[in-house]
Amino acid sequence: MSVEYITKVIKYKCTPPQKLILFVLANYSDESGQSYPSHKKLCALTGLALSTVKGNLKKLKQYGYIDWKKRNNTSNLYQILGGSPDDHGGSPDDHNTKVDTKNINILCLDKINKIFKEVTSKTFYRHSTNAFSFETKWNKLNLLAKKGVISPRTGKVIDMKSEEFWYSYFEIANSEGHKKWIRSFWDKKPSLGTMLGINQFEAIIERRYG
Repeated sequence: MSVEYITKVIKYKCTPPQKLILFVLANYSDESGQSYPSHKKLCALTGLALSTVKGNLKKLKQYGYIDWKKRNNTSNLYQILGGSPDDHGGSPDDHNTKVDTKNINILCLDKINKIFKEVTSKTFYRHSTNAFSFETKWNKLNLLAKKGVISPRTGKVIDMKSEEFWYSYFEIANSEGHKKWIRSFWDKKPSLGTMLGINQFEAIIERRYG
């Protein structure tokens, strides 16, 4: 059981059936937010019908709260993600299936963290198992993206929801020039939280697009 992920999903704004499913996934999760209960197990623990479980899993994936991949003809491997801080609506009876995506302007935090760990040097940067503690900075960048981050080079809005953008972002962060710049004023190992700070973000945007 991951207490951290149970605490995390408490804040997610969704319908009661979806919250039940999230609690079960969090209860079975390891320290990285992964679990693999079967559909049968999810039905038994939530008291929901199979069609309701499958339908709400799809919605939770659409909202950015979870993702999953198949496990060799067995149950899915579920991953709890960052999702959006905004309410998606939905009634207690789960009749409202409209998704409020207008306020999701940035790639989900867990995927950003995954790219960060994939691209940046572990000897220079501090890699975290999960990115939960950096959610406040992610929210600030989400608000910035909502206003529209303009490329100084092209004059076009940068798509901060694309993985391509974040790969480019962390490639700049991992460059020797940028690491040397960080060393000039930062005496600790920078983390994902450091790189999601507004000052670092603006510096990298200037390097990448200026």
